[in-house]
Amino acid sequence: MPLYSIGGLKIWMEPRYEPLTSRSQKYRIEGGAEECDLRAVYTDEEWESAFARYKDAPRGSVEYMKTGARFYTAALALGCFYLHSSAVVCDGRAYLFSANSGVGKSTHTQNWLKRFGSGRAYLLNDDKPLIRLVNGVYYACGTPFSGKTDQSRNESVPLAGICFLSRGSVNEIARMDKGDVFPLLYEQTVRPPREDDMMKLLDMAEKLIEDVPFYRLTCTPEEESAEVSYAGMRPGC
Repeated sequence: MPLYSIGGLKIWMEPRYEPLTSRSQKYRIEGGAEECDLRAVYTDEEWESAFARYKDAPRGSVEYMKTGARFYTAALALGCFYLHSSAVVCDGRAYLFSANSGVGKSTHTQNWLKRFGSGRAYLLNDDKPLIRLVNGVYYACGTPFSGKTDQSRNESVPLAGICFLSRGSVNEIARMDKGDVFPLLYEQTVRPPREDDMMKLLDMAEKLIEDVPFYRLTCTPEEESAEVSYAGMRPGC
């Protein structure tokens, strides 16, 4: 039975439809169910119930949504959670840009690719990167759950910072006060139904806010916005 290595974790998934079947291939490893760290699977009865509930949606879309939801909820038990964001890597560090859908996360990270070039910058995940703390270091991790397009890599990259993005007529970035971060962070991550999972999420969020720099960016869709955000977020600035 194939396993999938995501963020250094061994995941048991059983993709049957597109797009998850093809998007998960770069994460596939060999192994048995007894080796997995977590399971993102459903019974046949659960699938039939989900397909009936979303009967007007393609089965592949339902599978993609439901498997992602189970994966990210189960990952909380292992000290990981996702942030709805576009994750770009530049000079070996990951930068996450978060906002509601349609605000311009992907446009902004594409500007990084244009400005800094393929020799320095690439997309790690364009929708739901995993955040994981390993030996005192936070990593942003690629996942198969990358939004409308398959823009992801099976890599874990040290996290430099997280930025909440909004549209504007000028390009401006500022460091956030820690006390202002949580409402924005909570709005863009998993909301587990179980109380114990919620407590794990709150504990992880509290530590992340304490350890990782957060920023607010107001930006235009122009390429120059990448220079402004990088200058404000790069380590040592």
